[in-house]
This record gives sequence, structure tokens and C-alpha cells, in this order.
Amino acid sequence: MIRFYALVSLVLIGVVGCSSSGADVSGSVTYEGEAIGEGFITFTPSDGIGKESASPIQAGRYSLTGVTPGKKVVKIVAVKKVNFASSSGEMMKKAAEAQKVGKHDGLVDPADTIPADAVGNNAAVELKAGTNQQDFNLKRPAPRK
Repeated sequence: MIRFYALVSLVLIGVVGCSSSGADVSGSVTYEGEAIGEGFITFTPSDGIGKESASPIQAGRYSLTGVTPGKKVVKIVAVKKVNFASSSGEMMKKAAEAQKVGKHDGLVDPADTIPADAVGNNAAVELKAGTNQQDFNLKRPAPRK
């Protein structure tokens, strides 16, 4: 009988003591001080080995569970609904307005709202097993010369 209780005690200690070795990560994402409305955040192993983990961003917040702990590179993409021009005339008007403010890239209303080279994007972080809080405050990239 003593062996039985000892065995049950060991099993209970094993069950209680065992926890997932994964990482849970959540936080906020802003660009130029404003919460990102909608987008995606991706955590990629910095050594290229292992799987990526991604989550939607809603109202400036994201949450992921079961991420493999370790060093990651974080990529953030924000998107917005794009209203397409209903006529050629409207498209030409929007293009002319964009050129007046110095936009000569041909995109009248781009869907991506964060440049890939934004300061803070592609950040290196390390996730530990358990709960992690990671906030990202992205800034406009420096002007190109």
C-alpha cells in the first residue's frame, strides 16, 4: 500500500510539474504612435531552423500560444482596405493629388501601411518558455539620400 501511495505521489508530481515548453507571447503594435488597426505579426527563427509562428493584429493587439522558444526575427505587416477608383477619371484625379504631395511611385492608395524598412520592423527578440510580453513601436524609416 505504501508503494501505491508513493507511485501515485510521483505521478502527481510529474503531472503538476510538467508544463508546456512552448512560449506564449502577446503585446501591442504601433506605428508612429498609433495602434495598428489590422495586420499580421510573424515570428521567424533567427537561425532559419524551425517553423514560423504568426498571428493577426487586431486593434493594435496580438496574441500567440505554443511558439517554440528561442531567438526570433519579427516581421510586422499592416494592411488597410483599399477603395479602388470607379473610373479612369477618378484614378487620374487621385494620381494627380498623390503627385502634388511628392508621391511618384505610381501607388495611389497602397494597401500596406508600414514600410518594410520601418524602424523596429525585423526586430530580433528572444522568447522564453512561458509567458512573454513583447510590444513593438515602429517608426517611419529615415529618408533615403
